[in-house]
Amino acid sequence: EEEREESTAKTMKKLMEYRKSVGVDRKLEEEHMEEIKQALALYDKHMSSGAVSRAVKALEDVTKWTSFKTTVGGQVYLNLALAYEQMGERPKAKSTYTKLVGNGDPNVSSKAKELLYGFEAMEFLRVNATVRQEERKVMNFKLPEVWEYTNKRYDTSFFEKRKETKKQQAAGARGSGIFGSKTSVTGGEEVDLSQAESRRKEEEEEREESTAKTMKKLMEYRKSVGVDRKLEEEHMEEIKQALALYDKHMSSGAVSRAVKALEDVTKWTSFKTTVGGQVYLNLALAYEQMGERPKAKSTYTKLVGNGDPNVSSKAKELLYGFEAMEFLRVNATVRQEERKVMNFKLPEVWEYTNKRYDTSFFEKRKETKKQQAAGARGSGIFGSKTSVTGGEEVDLSQAESRRKEEEEEREES
Repeated sequence: EEEREESTAKTMKKLMEYRKSVGVDRKLEEEHMEEIKQALALYDKHMSSGAVSRAVKALEDVTKWTSFKTTVGGQVYLNLALAYEQMGERPKAKSTYTKLVGNGDPNVSSKAKELLYGFEAMEFLRVNATVRQEERKVMNFKLPEVWEYTNKRYDTSFFEKRKETKKQQAAGARGSGIFGSKTSVTGGEEVDLSQAESRRKEEEEEREESTAKTMKKLMEYRKSVGVDRKLEEEHMEEIKQALALYDKHMSSGAVSRAVKALEDVTKWTSFKTTVGGQVYLNLALAYEQMGERPKAKSTYTKLVGNGDPNVSSKAKELLYGFEAMEFLRVNATVRQEERKVMNFKLPEVWEYTNKRYDTSFFEKRKETKKQQAAGARGSGIFGSKTSVTGGEEVDLSQAESRRKEEEEEREES
């Protein structure tokens, strides 16, 4: 017990050192929780009033007590990155989002991924979203009321008058045979209807063309980062069958067959999608069971960036186990000769007894034992051979000694 307690204490000490080294030490956060809450409240207040620089200052003052890995630290840094982005500090914002992808809270990490995805998409589409210093001051404004731009704001009949004027213009154009003539609309303004219509059509065509180009680039970007679901949708039936085969083989202990079933469909899947995440997560678990630790670790690392928070958080947990074992210097590698022994199916218990169909076996055995005991007391010899069942002869003293030896060996083991 003392050795166990000492070993546990050493392990916990190493684990605390590991947590501290990867930034999951919550001690400082707990000590300064009140200051962190006040800073978050100040951030909300300054952001609502448009004082972004003050909001940034409030959060930067408490970052010395927070971590990118914890839930509270994730909230602080996520708000800080949003403020950086609003100030135009894109490199700082992008760097913060990148670090938050590895946060332990799936809500924080998934939100960081979404915002980081926006940066990557803009860079791929070559959209320059950087705001210059002189432009930032102009951006912080409140939209004026629309009614300030018309002197008809108190005249409720304004729209009816405009409608009536348009009808008169149309009637005049049909009567004269010239639809493109200039006619008075409101307040003496002259408008060429045919030119306005042609400009509107040109603008619509340009907008449609621009949208088509943007969508094409976006599809290319998704394909380049592995978020193209076209192949998955085309081969969804094969993927489902492979997952069903995986479950069947794993339940029977045929791990290598389970791996083969999933590896055959990886050519249609991606590390970034939900379906691909399920395939690769199961494949990594099978690799780990086979003792292929490098392959399993590599797969978990890639799945951390999956778009599904359930898949990414599970991959983080399993990857954390690898890192912890490496930090604690635990060698969990299984040798090649041991893998074959590990891949087994437990035999049925009834295979070890030929009495599996004899329902009265236990009653007969009890009665026979009583007769043996009575005979032994009468003869004074307890180790004599007596018939048990079906004419079998058993030396009770030898059986008893063997049983005791087996128990001693079991206890020693």
